[in-house]
Amino acid sequence: MSSASDNIAFVLVPPSFSPASFYDRVVPLLKEKGYAAYPTDLKSVNDGKGAPVSMYEDATEISSVIARLADQGKGVVLVANSYGGIPATQSAKGFSKAERRADSKPGALVSIIYLSSFIAPEGGCINDLMADRMPENTKKPVDYQTMDPKTDAEYIFTHLSGAEKADYAYRLKRHSSRTFDDRLTHTGYLHVPSTYVIATDDMVITTDFAKDMVDAANAKGANIVVKEMHSDHCPMISHPEDVVEILVQAAEQGNILLNS
Repeated sequence: MSSASDNIAFVLVPPSFSPASFYDRVVPLLKEKGYAAYPTDLKSVNDGKGAPVSMYEDATEISSVIARLADQGKGVVLVANSYGGIPATQSAKGFSKAERRADSKPGALVSIIYLSSFIAPEGGCINDLMADRMPENTKKPVDYQTMDPKTDAEYIFTHLSGAEKADYAYRLKRHSSRTFDDRLTHTGYLHVPSTYVIATDDMVITTDFAKDMVDAANAKGANIVVKEMHSDHCPMISHPEDVVEILVQAAEQGNILLNS
């Protein structure tokens, strides 16, 4: 069996309001280990001048990247942070190994890694999960929402220095409001081996909140493996080495699944 780095590729999904460059500390570390990684921008994250974009359009964008890699025979490890977990879950439809083999297609989605992400049940959405937890500036009933780079950075990037906070905070863009109400029609974590990384110092998705989401998914028949990391809301920025260690483990396990 050839090595995991030959067979496995990573698709990296950023959080809401955020560009794919939020993975800029992870990609070179994966490359050093021989892995190809594909940070994927969300359609819902833009300048806010166009029509509102749906979560389903984000999922379609992610699916297109997965499909391209799977059609090359690759095993894909899908990684998502925060809101990104919702379209990532939706995008998994049709890509499990069982589904791909049933259609006589190569490759497969072999793992989903949720980095302090939202996990919703079928028919659920982020606004259901968050209820009154949303920051005031993201509750406005507008087509596109904004974040305050100064105030929001203080609770999102708590493990970064002041200069680092400013760097990532000023990358934030507008985000399509409707994505928080768009409801899942597919729960990929029921069909693809999944891992949830709880960020134990996260002020957005607290440890208890994360455990509740995972427990609800597992009660529906999922078998999500839980790992904990002392991190803020964006571990791929604040603790990239620890994240890459988990990703490589998933790749090695995914390579076994792909070739079994």
